[in-house]
Amino acid sequence: MEKALAHPDVIKIYETGTFRTLVPKEDVRSSRFEASEPPNIIALTKPSDDAEASMLIHGWLNKLKPAEAADGRLWTYLSHHTFAEYSATRWLNQQSKDSDITNIILSRLFMKGDSMKRLFRNSIGRLWWFAHVSFDRNRANPYELLPILLSNQNIQSALLERRIGMCRNLLLAVLELVNEFGGIKSEVIKSVGRNANLLAGGILLDHFSKEELKKRLHHLFSSSNIE
Repeated sequence: MEKALAHPDVIKIYETGTFRTLVPKEDVRSSRFEASEPPNIIALTKPSDDAEASMLIHGWLNKLKPAEAADGRLWTYLSHHTFAEYSATRWLNQQSKDSDITNIILSRLFMKGDSMKRLFRNSIGRLWWFAHVSFDRNRANPYELLPILLSNQNIQSALLERRIGMCRNLLLAVLELVNEFGGIKSEVIKSVGRNANLLAGGILLDHFSKEELKKRLHHLFSSSNIE
């Protein structure tokens, strides 16, 4: 399917939003994984709707294991077929005409690359992963920190595009600090990312509790001008 993007006629199919036809049923292998009917997220195509859409996708596939969720074939199928209308509206219809349509298709409808960043780019996969990494079952509302994660692009780029973002206690510690301080400047988030990388170079982050990591990072927040 990726190789087919070299043909202008295929690009036209994506531009018209009819790319569901590119996934013939005879080429799809069914999984033994069981799930209920997929949620309806077609009305949740604005960036401000991402938190709600993430909760719906994650709740729908709440039995999915991270190793399974790293398989790009799953999200390529869901983006192209099950949620084709959502994908077209969210990523193709709303993009600038000056944007490179091929790159948008590769990053949003496939799961391209081998870095952590690829997990948070696919149209549907990103929704599951955002909810997964911020999910905290110790809270009355396990998704309470999800809107905070999605409220600041710098948190995503500073942490989630690096392997340190897979340290749940670190990410939850940062999100809690952002919440407690009522928001934070972009420079602080970038500093948190740099300091977390330094910490990871000398200690095993997973060894520390969320509270211990909060103490280590607290000074970065308290010494900064809060927005």
